[in-house]
Amino acid sequence: MVNLLQLKYARLGVRDLRSMVEEVSKPVLEELEHLLSTYGVGRARYVEILKIVFTLGKARWSEIKRGIEAKLGKIPNNALMNILRNLQDVGVLRKDSEGYYGITDPIINYAIKHYLRT
Repeated sequence: MVNLLQLKYARLGVRDLRSMVEEVSKPVLEELEHLLSTYGVGRARYVEILKIVFTLGKARWSEIKRGIEAKLGKIPNNALMNILRNLQDVGVLRKDSEGYYGITDPIINYAIKHYLRT
């Protein structure tokens, strides 16, 4: 028996949920890459922060700082705060009431996991 979700996917021209997520994540990745390219040499820091938050699911400032310094070397506190604020301002990261940073959207999460490269 065909369920309603399969019919909706068929109307969209996709066979399954995975295909749909892959198709939707590509333009999201393009936008994310465009955003990151505006940061020039700082791009590596932005990418590493996104990967840390993705890997942990949610992360405190101190966890992000330790992770980025382990991978890329020392980062000044104000530089890290600026990056986190920038990522929040563009809607990629959010900070919850307990002080954890997380990825705002499952599609962004998918794009980071499968496509984002340093």
